[in-house]
Amino acid sequence: QFQKSSTSSHAVSAATSWISLNGIIDVSNIRLQPSETAALVYAINQSPTINGLWMTQCGLTEESLSALAGTIHQLKGSALLNRNDLSKTRLYALLRHIPSGTRLTDVSFSECQLTDEDVSYVARLFKQCTSLKRLNLSSNSIGPTGALHIFNSIPQNSPLTYLTLKCNDLRGLDGAAVGRALQRAEQLKAVDFSNCGLRDDSVENMLPHLSSLVQIEKLALDANNLTGKILPVVADLFRKRQQTRLMKQNLQTMGINVCGTDISESQLSECAESCSQTDDVLHTLKFILLEGKLNS
Repeated sequence: QFQKSSTSSHAVSAATSWISLNGIIDVSNIRLQPSETAALVYAINQSPTINGLWMTQCGLTEESLSALAGTIHQLKGSALLNRNDLSKTRLYALLRHIPSGTRLTDVSFSECQLTDEDVSYVARLFKQCTSLKRLNLSSNSIGPTGALHIFNSIPQNSPLTYLTLKCNDLRGLDGAAVGRALQRAEQLKAVDFSNCGLRDDSVENMLPHLSSLVQIEKLALDANNLTGKILPVVADLFRKRQQTRLMKQNLQTMGINVCGTDISESQLSECAESCSQTDDVLHTLKFILLEGKLNS
């Protein structure tokens, strides 16, 4: 692993001669000064085999982010900048120079104090990074307007496989618009809306649009303000996927998690009965939803 010492200058100097086997430099939890960030940028520019840069909780300043802006587009893999303040002009400082054709595949801006005003820069990633597969925007201050802007920026035939907006306040989210936008990401495997303040209407309007997504494996809805009203919609989604043979092997791969919601056991049973064309559907639905009920 990358040597993390009490003095950040030691860590930065090591970066010029050390690269992990998978080409990732990890300087997380090391508070970097702008001059040290510049040294790190130099190391990246001199090492074409570096694929990822992990800088969680590095206290990055706007000056440091500006220095990174000139090199982040060279990465072919992941850029993880969690727990850095990227609000206001800071995110612009980082992303303003990203050119079209950037090969980043995994971007994580969790706990970065992002708001609706910042998401236009995040949305630009979809246009400039056509290989983007994973995007983590959890635990920010993004609202329904900002979230919808992000979803609407997903291009047709996007390679996106994982998207999380958990722990953002998305009350009032236009579920139908989100569902239509997600249809453009045909490779999508997981979406996480945990703890977003979602209500029944948002989920009810979203789910019908997801039946055409062949690859989707997980839709996390736990810790939201949901009731048993959404269960017929869940049942209908299972039924459509079964009828069109989009669910292969075991239907348990469709991991809809509703833990922490106000759904009664009788409502779960009624929902399961409506899906009883196959044992797989019946057993899977009871397992997933009852497990969520017990956990809550």
